[in-house]
Amino acid sequence: MLLESLRGKMLKRMYKLLEDPCKWSPNLPPLVAKKLAERQDEGRFVTVLCASDTEYEVKKESKCFIVNLITHNCDCGLWEVSGIPCKHAMAIITAKRLSSKDYVEAYLTKFAYLRTYSYVIHPIQFQPQWLEVQHPESYLPRRKGSLASLKKMKRGHEEPPKHKRSGPGKCTQCGEYGHNIRICKGCEGAASKKRML
Repeated sequence: MLLESLRGKMLKRMYKLLEDPCKWSPNLPPLVAKKLAERQDEGRFVTVLCASDTEYEVKKESKCFIVNLITHNCDCGLWEVSGIPCKHAMAIITAKRLSSKDYVEAYLTKFAYLRTYSYVIHPIQFQPQWLEVQHPESYLPRRKGSLASLKKMKRGHEEPPKHKRSGPGKCTQCGEYGHNIRICKGCEGAASKKRML
């Protein structure tokens, strides 16, 4: 039920995201349109000097910025980063009576937004209405061999097999078989010395 309620919420949300852009008037998202209006207002306080049809020099107080309308480039760097014309570019666009939305990057337009949310979550029936499956049993492939043989296969072909110890161990102190240095009776002094160290 939890999964079904989440699916229902996502279905509503995706539809709302598709429905909202129909109300956008300038073919731009509201946030982008707001930023454009703000930068247009800020652009009223700069001086524009034309170098050519594409290159301009924009002055504000003691600073000078070079703007290129073709490459969407300004020395302030804001246009390249945000994708929305900066105040220097907006001053030129307003002075030349050009459409500001033509200078907004394509990924910030209504068309790009609609393409992003074009995928829909399709409605499905409730579980009791689902069709019965003809073969409900799952046929898993048979496992060949035992787990031990699988471990052998993992080891690798060139790697030698592991050898297990067989028979009694050899004491490293006295050299006799059947015990080790810890339980060696003939060399208790050596074992106690090792314990003290």
